[in-house]
Amino acid sequence: MKKLCLHIAFMLVVTCISAQQQTQYSQWMWNHVSYNPAIAGIQNCAKIKSMSRLQWVGFSGAPISNVITFTAPIKTKRTQMFSPRQGFGVKFERDDIGPFTANGLSFTYAVHFNFTQETRISFGVNVGAKQMTFSNKNITSYQADPATQKSSTFYTPIASLGAWWDGKNYFVGVSMDQLTGSQWSGMGVQSSYRMHYNLSSGFRFKVNEKFTLVPNLLVKTTANSPTSIDLNTFLDFKDAFKIGLGIRNNESFIGMMQVRFKDQFAFGYSVDFVSSKINTVALMTHEFSLHYSACETRPTDRLSCPLF
Repeated sequence: MKKLCLHIAFMLVVTCISAQQQTQYSQWMWNHVSYNPAIAGIQNCAKIKSMSRLQWVGFSGAPISNVITFTAPIKTKRTQMFSPRQGFGVKFERDDIGPFTANGLSFTYAVHFNFTQETRISFGVNVGAKQMTFSNKNITSYQADPATQKSSTFYTPIASLGAWWDGKNYFVGVSMDQLTGSQWSGMGVQSSYRMHYNLSSGFRFKVNEKFTLVPNLLVKTTANSPTSIDLNTFLDFKDAFKIGLGIRNNESFIGMMQVRFKDQFAFGYSVDFVSSKINTVALMTHEFSLHYSACETRPTDRLSCPLF
């Protein structure tokens, strides 16, 4: 049975070669820089954020994803209040999907232009390298397949671009990922990384002095693949506790929460209730996040910690 499940997982991964290849996270709106490099250093403080996703719990060979990001502003002498600001970041990713393992390390640079104290446009670039490994130790095929006869490892460059516009109560971002389109060496003649396009947006509505409501939208698309749409809304209590609901088209319903503790730390948890046909063998996906922010808990001005 284990070999059968691994075989199914392998076929699932091979199918995904021509589909969405980006790592999928339900708590993306609490770690924008994980998919849009324009966010790096947008706030005047250092941030460390991590996310771990256990997808399709109970399904052998299901994806396990982890990402850690670090961002900080670049301190430079500014001649005017609205002079351009700069930021940098580092991102490490790891994905385990059946017989495939991918490790990526990349570096980010971003520049931010303020038009007013509350509106700004940002641009960013992320470059690095990724290691892809295929292991055939637990692969069983019904017929002899050259693609599964040996293990292999290869390295490839990775790059992404992003743009971001935000104001006091809204943001809109676009990004392009996997710009290099590298071939998967030793893993099939038609397997390669494909360029992905992301569009994100969010708005903040004030309910009263203690509560705000924040709906968010993320649209992801690539060639020869269905478009993925994430829509969620969470209620924020004084930036100390957040709780929300979300939906991913044709795939899952999502419940999420985040709690802040010791002022600078935040822990998040979300659960996806699978609605696609795979729910016959896996009903839930669990995701955890841990954030650290050096921002002041109660900033005294808009520019010190501007992004909601």
